Amino acid sequence: MKKATHNGTCQACGRAQAAMYGGNEMSNHGYTVTWGYFNGVCSGAGKPPLEVSREWCDGVIKWLHEEAAKAEAQAVGPIGRVWITEMTMAERRSVYDRQKPKQRWYTQPEFETAKASTLMYCNWHWKDKVDMERFRLNRQAKAAREHADMLAKRADERFGQPLMERRA
Repeated sequence: MKKATHNGTCQACGRAQAAMYGGNEMSNHGYTVTWGYFNGVCSGAGKPPLEVSREWCDGVIKWLHEEAAKAEAQAVGPIGRVWITEMTMAERRSVYDRQKPKQRWYTQPEFETAKASTLMYCNWHWKDKVDMERFRLNRQAKAAREHADMLAKRADERFGQPLMERRA
């Protein structure tokens, strides 16, 4: 297997990664390996480096701004469901042998029913969970906008520049 000789800047994550095939394509990156299989790959893998093209990057920036706008609109609108971790009081007290708790979306009636049935330990009120969901949506929007701004700055800096030589 031939090793990459240069790094390029990924159009999606903005990080320096190996540029394959003479610098025309970014290598796979942004993944984890579990049981010998790749899990998740950055959307910029297989695309040209930012030094060569910024077409994918401009699309990612546009998409990030759209997603941020959606999250901000959801945060100011009515919240109809919240993300809840299902855990009984006994499971909450147990610090040993804790399995991954079940998580799912709850509507307000489902939340109140589960809370009243004692199948779920929760000392939160619906309003608190809604406030937390608004905070999560605003944080998500902020992160998307910050990533879009970083990519735009990186594109302005790196587009048209030569690829970076890899260190041995």
